[in-house]
Amino acid sequence: GEETNVLQRTTLALTHRGDYDFGKSNSFLQWEHTDNRRLSEGLAGGGEGRINSEEEYNTALLDNVTAKTEWDLYSNAFGINQTFTLGAEYRGGTPSAHLIGFYVEDNMMLSDSFMLTPGLRVDYHSEAGVNWSPSLNASWEATPEITVKAGISRAFKAPNLYQLNPDYVYRTRGNGCPV
Repeated sequence: GEETNVLQRTTLALTHRGDYDFGKSNSFLQWEHTDNRRLSEGLAGGGEGRINSEEEYNTALLDNVTAKTEWDLYSNAFGINQTFTLGAEYRGGTPSAHLIGFYVEDNMMLSDSFMLTPGLRVDYHSEAGVNWSPSLNASWEATPEITVKAGISRAFKAPNLYQLNPDYVYRTRGNGCPV
């Protein structure tokens, strides 16, 4: 009946949304602090996950800063109704790691029922390096009730700051877990 884990999270954010003749924008800046205090537990072998102390706590602290801006710009270039999406993102914090990403996407309405959407995102992560993620998606409205969608893309998922934290509490060694 005692507490074994106490997680406290504090978040502060500032957001701006704009609606203009040429398009829309959505931007935000956010700070998040997490204090994860938990009783010590076995991290490998047969005792993995079992509380092994009633007095010794481990604490993992995490501070994140996230900033993102996204702009949807309307166009009728070459007689095609289009919405270009341009964006930039920053995520960073302690332990020290950061990600900077830029992306562009073009939603092209080629007919009343067919949309083609090429896109490209590039990310730089301080631990994982540079990653390029191209995409191509299509959507066809066969009937008002049936839409067929298809796409191909490459995705990158950066390790989060908890996973990079040496105090992160997850390991898999023992009892049939993969090496």
